Amino acid sequence: MRRSVWFFPLVGIVIGAAMTGFWLMMSRFPEPPRSLLVVVFGIVLTRGLHWDGLMDTADGFLGGQTPTDRRRIMKGHTVGAFATIANVCVFAIQVLCLAALPPAAAPAAILLAAVASRSCMVVLLALA
Repeated sequence: MRRSVWFFPLVGIVIGAAMTGFWLMMSRFPEPPRSLLVVVFGIVLTRGLHWDGLMDTADGFLGGQTPTDRRRIMKGHTVGAFATIANVCVFAIQVLCLAALPPAAAPAAILLAAVASRSCMVVLLALA
């Protein structure tokens, strides 16, 4: 795992480039449907890996009363109310923030967000 961590920013470049390319291909779509399609494309591209983690975390930390409850909830395969609320809120924030950007700034923002989010993991793991 330690050696693969250094490839995270590269993965961010690939994902960000794919999402940016998709955003440019959708140039005939108005906003916010264009941004909605790009966010969905990113979720499909990463197979929803981080969305699953977000939903498990929301259910566990907000729905569990004890540490044992939290672990049980996060390991479970059901989707609770807090998972759904977190999913809808983060999805809406991503779509609306992307739609609010000036069209000339959106490609750079998409690429930067993908690279920065994965680069942060490298920094945090190095500090741990």
